[in-house]
Order: sequence, then structure tokens, then C-alpha cells
Amino acid sequence: LPDTEVHSVYPPQNSNSAYDQFLPNIVLNKRVLPWERYFDPADKTIPWLCLMVFAEGEITIDPVTNSSLVSSTVTDFLAINDNVLKPDIPLNSGPVDVQSSICSSIQIRQEVFTALVPKIAELKYLSHVRQVNTGDQAIMGFEDLGWFSVITGNRLLKTTGTNGTRFYVHLVSLEGYYSIMNGTTPWPKKKSDPAMDKDIA
Repeated sequence: LPDTEVHSVYPPQNSNSAYDQFLPNIVLNKRVLPWERYFDPADKTIPWLCLMVFAEGEITIDPVTNSSLVSSTVTDFLAINDNVLKPDIPLNSGPVDVQSSICSSIQIRQEVFTALVPKIAELKYLSHVRQVNTGDQAIMGFEDLGWFSVITGNRLLKTTGTNGTRFYVHLVSLEGYYSIMNGTTPWPKKKSDPAMDKDIA
């Protein structure tokens, strides 16, 4: 998501403090963005975006970049992987320039995703549109009213131990995962180890 689409985030990126009093959230400049694409084609009130919160150890970290984000083209991301579940989105479903554009993804284990992703019935309550008066604010002083979309996480950043806990908060797309989340599609197994469920990207 381009930085120009983001109005603000809480907690601030790479910050170090106690953030266990309020749920993490992101404010987007485009009020319709959470509903521009479809998670469930039969219910367009359910947003396709959500915030997911991971504690250290719950998300795959690249040992080279020390980041939880993986960059690739959209085409490479959507390509079938023997050990990683990808969204059910046809490879050639978007414009050519979109297919060759760069996207960021994360990879987590099946049990982590199942435990932390919001339930389908919860998703529509974690996103809303807000209208605020921005007339006295320099960032948008050129207009009297501003419309924003707000996406809220479903997990407080509760730290443990004397050294605290590192958390990763990601805005993720759930498009193409409806059948997995509602249970109509069984979770596939890894080709390298048929006894284990695939990770999910």
C-alpha cells in the first residue's frame, strides 16, 4: 500500500513503549478502500483488509533482511507453492502492469493464522468510515471536512517478561481466503511433509 494512502498508524512504526491500553489501528485516506475488493462476493459489507498483530516468534523473519516482509512481483506471489498456501486469485485476473508490480507479503504457520485472524463475523466491525473536521489541521487545511476509513486490530499488545515483547502489526489482504476461513475448503498439506499443514502467505 503506498504511503500516500495512509493518514496515520497506531502504534507508530518502530516505536518502543507500552501500547496495551488501545487496539492498534490504521487510518486510510481513502474511505472506500477496505471495501473496494471483495472477501466474500456474496456480502460486500465485509472488508477485504484487516490488521493482524503478531508477537515475536509467531511470524517468519527473513534472516538476511531481519524483516517479516517479503517483496516480490504480484505474479510471483500468486504462483502456486508446494509448501505455502496462496490466495485463490487467478494469476491473470489483473492488468499486466499490476501483475508485474511489487507487493509485500508475510508468511505464518497455519495454527498462528487460525488463532489470530479475526472471525468472518467480526470483520465488518473492525472497519468503519469516519468524517472529521480538518479545517484547523495543516495537513488537510484546504478543505473543511475529511472522510477516512479506519481499520482496527483485534488484539492488544500485551507485553510479557521484564524485557517486553516485540510485536509486528500488518495490514493484510484476505481476498481469496474466504473458502479457507469459512471451512468449505480443507487446509492443504505441505508437499515436503504431508503430515503438516501448509504455511499461509
